[in-house]
Amino acid sequence: MNSTKVSQWKIITIVISLVGIPVGLLLFSGCPSYPEVTSPESLQLTKKLYGACNTKNEKLLAETKADLTKLLAEQKVTKNEADAFQGIIALAEAHRWDKATQEAFQFAKDQVGR
Repeated sequence: MNSTKVSQWKIITIVISLVGIPVGLLLFSGCPSYPEVTSPESLQLTKKLYGACNTKNEKLLAETKADLTKLLAEQKVTKNEADAFQGIIALAEAHRWDKATQEAFQFAKDQVGR
């Protein structure tokens, strides 16, 4: 009876390992969290947004926001891209500069190798 319980625990441990390890790797593999930018102008905007956040430059942030509006009108950014930009801009406008800088950096970093 005792050896049956041990065998069951071994099986459970193996199953959890076989399922848990791949899931954990997927969650923590560094997969990009931001959408791929679809135009050179949008890529430039990621750099401009990072610069605005990193320097806590409200004027540059306003220019970035205006550029985003223009790119949206010209259909040079997708809705997913615009949502990502707007989320970071909202952080900066709320004076959460450090978080906005981190997110802007991640957005730009996620474009590398695409």
